Amino acid sequence: MATDGKWLAFAGLADQYFVAYACTPHICVGPAYQDLAHSIELYLKAALIKVTGDAQQARKHGHSVGALLRECQRMDSTFLPRYVLRHSVLDAPLWNRQATERVLSKDDCLHFLDQQELYFIAHHQLAGQIKYLGANPKGISGPYGYAQVFPNPFWIQFVKELRSHIGYPPPTHLDFIRDVALDPAFARCQVPSHAQVYLEQLC
Repeated sequence: MATDGKWLAFAGLADQYFVAYACTPHICVGPAYQDLAHSIELYLKAALIKVTGDAQQARKHGHSVGALLRECQRMDSTFLPRYVLRHSVLDAPLWNRQATERVLSKDDCLHFLDQQELYFIAHHQLAGQIKYLGANPKGISGPYGYAQVFPNPFWIQFVKELRSHIGYPPPTHLDFIRDVALDPAFARCQVPSHAQVYLEQLC
């Protein structure tokens, strides 16, 4: 297990990106998802580094949230068991609702709808196209659609479970999210009130 604090640095940066996600104006969909994806990526890398002590090995997964999540679950069977990515869903045409519903079972459809944003940031092709939402994502021809809940309560539960599993933050460590959510001084730093209300749910 890592004892040199590298995992804490990754988790601390993940906190910052998650706060940025919460603070992003609702109309800025692409930037919000970019911040979210970076946050989840860094939390998962922190989890790997805490177990292995090897930051370079964690970095080898690049920005692939899907690969990082699977590696964390491979190394620890108790890691976020509610969020196991299904190959049947990953192989479906997720941008096309009608096509997706045709190829997925009812159970897979319900699972996907419950964890839709996780699949969007974890899918090896879709994740790289998030920044092009509203423009012309590579590999997608014709009209497409996506659903958005922002900021999404799904991520509160996901991040809460992930932080709890890795024991972050430890008692002696700064809890940046708690400070942003509950410290009145941050309101004077122009943290939007809706972001503070959202982040309070992690405290």
